[in-house]
Amino acid sequence: MTPYEFEKALSDHMRENSLVLTPVNVSFALGIDVEETAELMERAVERGKLVLDSGEGVTATYRRPERDAYDVSPGGPSVGKPISPRAINQMPLNFYFPGYGSLATLNLRGCLPVLALFIGAIVLAIVLPGWDKLFAAIPVGVAYLWSIIIGLWDYFRDDRSGKDTYLQ
Repeated sequence: MTPYEFEKALSDHMRENSLVLTPVNVSFALGIDVEETAELMERAVERGKLVLDSGEGVTATYRRPERDAYDVSPGGPSVGKPISPRAINQMPLNFYFPGYGSLATLNLRGCLPVLALFIGAIVLAIVLPGWDKLFAAIPVGVAYLWSIIIGLWDYFRDDRSGKDTYLQ
């Protein structure tokens, strides 16, 4: 890759994504070798397209000349806030034990419908005669599906504040 192609690809990528400028991050984003990326970034420093902040070789950190030296926190803007423990615990628990993850995290929107569906399934299993008892499996399947959907919904929609929003 020529230095011009590299600078164009890096500019295009940075326009769409924020990224901490290290040779490892850039090589991963652009799909080229880390050593080659380090050399191309050093050439970009010589040409005035990048500024070396710290380190050398593949451990160097760079920034654009128009940016202040400290306007990006360690980890950079591409690293988002971590997902709250509530959402992390709720999702796998809901997957393996329907409704339990929602109950453990006090998500009534997730556990009450599942509880009602399981109670309905038990009532159907008791009331229905003979082979009709198999219809009791339908609410169990719906409860399982609802539990997985709620777990994924809360995981991907998580506010990442770490606070329990259901207790407020």
